[in-house]
Amino acid sequence: MQRFLGQMNLLRAFLVLVCFALVHESALAQPYRGMAVGDVDADDIADLKNLLAPNIVRYQIVFFGIDETPIEEVSNIAYLELLDEASDKLLSLLPSFEANGMKVVIDLHTPPGGFGSGDSLPVYQIYQSASRQSALITAWEHLATKFKDEESVYAYDLINEPMVGTSIPSGVKGLNPLFQDLIDAIREIDSDTKLVVQPPYGDPNRIDELSLFSDSKIIYSFHTYYPQHFTSQKLGKFKKKRQWPDKQFGKKDLNLNLAKAFDFSANNDVEIYVGEFSVVCWAPQNSSARYLKFLIKQFEKRGWHWTYHIFRESSVHSLEHKCKPKKQTFTGKLSKPGKRIKKFMSKNN
Repeated sequence: MQRFLGQMNLLRAFLVLVCFALVHESALAQPYRGMAVGDVDADDIADLKNLLAPNIVRYQIVFFGIDETPIEEVSNIAYLELLDEASDKLLSLLPSFEANGMKVVIDLHTPPGGFGSGDSLPVYQIYQSASRQSALITAWEHLATKFKDEESVYAYDLINEPMVGTSIPSGVKGLNPLFQDLIDAIREIDSDTKLVVQPPYGDPNRIDELSLFSDSKIIYSFHTYYPQHFTSQKLGKFKKKRQWPDKQFGKKDLNLNLAKAFDFSANNDVEIYVGEFSVVCWAPQNSSARYLKFLIKQFEKRGWHWTYHIFRESSVHSLEHKCKPKKQTFTGKLSKPGKRIKKFMSKNN
């Protein structure tokens, strides 16, 4: 009898493990797959559904300034007025996103004060000024109050590519303490919406600089445009035309650049979201489609969410243009990279 009970316990344990594995595999098989969007309207959203059928969008709230005043000089009060106007527009678009099967990640792409100065690296004013940090907290309190009951809002992306610079002044919070203040402030208003945190500059190689926050609804995110000599070829300082893969850079190198993100994901059992990745639309010999296929496969096998950058904002990264470095022609039809991405997004159905 005792032997029989022992066998039953082993069988029960085995079934529990099988069920856990099936649930875990099912969770990994259902990431959100989508696009970053900016200044879109209801017609654009319907077109996006018809072209690609994403189940999520990263909605960028971007500010450049007011009239002749650049965002770096806009007061905190004026910034919040801009934010209220921009968030009202998003609120009006939520029914269109919902009707077309898309959840929304709200990305406050431009923090109060925009860029600072006096550092050898690009730096945000929020990492140079306690006043700007207070304005950022207030901004997210405004957003959380407005969107807390909107079921189509999946997450708040708190700081886009945190540009922390090389040193933090006395009296100003660094990367993780500022994130914690934001988390605490939002949770006073909204206990349900997920919160996205990014490492310095959105760099996957710095993802381990993020704290493991105690909040159970934190998503860890990064962006990748690696290698930039390929993804940004013929732009700025990247003058040469490049294929992928080539003798200098192949699949192994791409995975090495994501190695810390792979480890962070595996070791900490956290939700991962690749908020931005892209490649110029004129990369030769169909290499942009090959690059995107390989990269997205790495996301898919780990169950990560992802959003391609970007829909109908930049012709350079468009999935609907015929492309040359100096001329992009809109077609309204998917390019080869676009068809490749659509194939992955078809898993959403």
